Amino acid sequence: VTFFCALGNVQAQGVSFYSTDPAQFITEFTNELNQNGAEMGREGADMLSMLWGNGNLSAEQKEKFITVINIMLSKRFSTSPDISTFTLTYVKLLTNTTFLRIDASQYLDVTQQCVFELDPKRTSKYLRVMYGYINSGYPIKKERFSWFVSQKDAELTFETLEGKKGEYLAPAVILNGTDLFYESSRFQDSSRISNTNGKFYPLSLSFVGRGGRVNWEKVGFQRDVVYADMQSYNLNLNYGLI
Repeated sequence: VTFFCALGNVQAQGVSFYSTDPAQFITEFTNELNQNGAEMGREGADMLSMLWGNGNLSAEQKEKFITVINIMLSKRFSTSPDISTFTLTYVKLLTNTTFLRIDASQYLDVTQQCVFELDPKRTSKYLRVMYGYINSGYPIKKERFSWFVSQKDAELTFETLEGKKGEYLAPAVILNGTDLFYESSRFQDSSRISNTNGKFYPLSLSFVGRGGRVNWEKVGFQRDVVYADMQSYNLNLNYGLI
C-alpha cells in the first residue's frame, strides 16, 4: 500500500510508470531499453524478452521485477546506466551466464532494498560494482592493480552495520573458502590469501575477512614452511596493498 501511494504522489509530478500488466510492460520496457539504454540496455532487452516469452519466468517473478523497475522510476533512476545495468545483471544471473553465481531473487531483493534505503548515488555505485564483479570475478580492476575473488557461488545480503557515526545500511557479498588474488601491473607484483572467509562490501570496496593463509612462494620460500595464517583482517580494495 505504501509503495502504490508513493507512486501516486510521484505520478502527479509528471513521472510515467510502466504498466503492471506483464504483456504490456515487456513491450513498453524493452522499447525504452532499445531506444535509450545504450548497448547494455539493448542486450538486456533482448535477453529479458526471451525469458519473458519462453515461460522461464513465473508470474510472481514478473510481478516483482515490474515492481522494482517502477520503484526505480519513482526514485528518478535513469534508463542508462542504472536501470539498464540492473536489468542486464538480473537476466544474466537468471541465465547462469556470469562468473559469480548469486541467486537472482537475492539480487532483486537486495537491489530493491538499496533503492528504498540508500541515496541514488550509492545505489548507482552498488549496481556498477556488482555488474563488474558478477561478470568477471574482479571486485575492482584498475589500470595499475586488481583484486580477483576465486569463489563462484556466493550469497548477497543487505545488512545493518555499526560505524563511527552510528548504524548504517549496506549490501554485502558473503564468501566462504575463497582465494583472494592481488596483482599490480605497476610493481609487477602479486599476492594471494588462500582459503579465506569474509564479506565484500561493494559500496566501500572493502573486504572483512577471517582465516586464510599467505605464503611467500613467489620469492623462493617453500609454501608449507614460510607462511602466515590470518585471523581477522580488513582490506580496502581501493588500494593496491595487502
